[in-house]
Amino acid sequence: MNLLDRKSLEKEIDKVVKSYGDKDIIIYPYGEIGQYADVYMKSKYGITKKYAIDNKKANGRDILSLDQIDEVTDAIFIICSSTPDYYEEIREKLYSKIDNTKIVDLFNKKDSYWKKVNDNYEMRNVLWYYAYDNNEVIHRAKYLAAFWKYKNIEVNEDDIFAGDVGIASTYNFTDYGFRNNQADIAMLSYYGELTKAESEDYINAERMGLICRNPSAHATAAYTRLLNEGITPRYVSIISKLNNNKRISNSKLTFYKSEKIIIDGFRQLIKRYAVEADELYKKTGKDNARIISDSCSWLVDNPPRSLYQAIQMMLFIHIGVISENGCGSF
Repeated sequence: MNLLDRKSLEKEIDKVVKSYGDKDIIIYPYGEIGQYADVYMKSKYGITKKYAIDNKKANGRDILSLDQIDEVTDAIFIICSSTPDYYEEIREKLYSKIDNTKIVDLFNKKDSYWKKVNDNYEMRNVLWYYAYDNNEVIHRAKYLAAFWKYKNIEVNEDDIFAGDVGIASTYNFTDYGFRNNQADIAMLSYYGELTKAESEDYINAERMGLICRNPSAHATAAYTRLLNEGITPRYVSIISKLNNNKRISNSKLTFYKSEKIIIDGFRQLIKRYAVEADELYKKTGKDNARIISDSCSWLVDNPPRSLYQAIQMMLFIHIGVISENGCGSF
């Protein structure tokens, strides 16, 4: 569990204590998150759980199995599990035995943050098989393109640009670069070199892809070229190379194939935003939605023709970069 998730979890526990601090607390299940919740409540509020529920860890004393529990009149059961693979199963077992008004779910899918985390986790498992290819480079390209095809997108009435780079809105399937950063930031905070607010700002910036651990010796997007020429010239060049591939090595051929897959996926993402914004414009008549739709439609095949479109293109490029690598460079 990383630092950002711990902070989000602590906020949910704080809400529980504020609302039900006068009642007995029962933790279910008692895995990593349940144990963290137990320690957090004890250290911050002096609250000791009545007992925990966990079939695997049951000891008959302070940890019971589901079969051992009876209805507890004045107790609150808090669900401490975010694992998508067992999300429904864990909850159904408890809801079938306990009055639902006495259950608080720390990972309610209706909550926007945890919904995005769970959606992305589930998407990772699905897309890994959907995009499978024996060639690792092609596989990674298909994987990224599939994410752009199926990821949840939205354009809201007050949006000025298309694209979302907020917390948990990007998808890091390589899963590296986060843990070391967050451990370093936590250590600096512990020794007083960063305030709590500063450390949270750094964590948020990293999760949004604004900073990364090792920015040196990386390649970055050719921003000037993309702003001047758009996506199409490179795409046309790749198609030409693939159609005349007799003198191209296998490694280069694989690279060009993967690049085409990624550009196809990236263009599809921009088109999806154009459609989403157009539907919003038809419903609301909001002029900003029309501008977003027109700009996205144009940028699919053309370079920006205004400062606004240049900024929109830069935002899309940034989304592309952090979708793949989880940070602001390749």
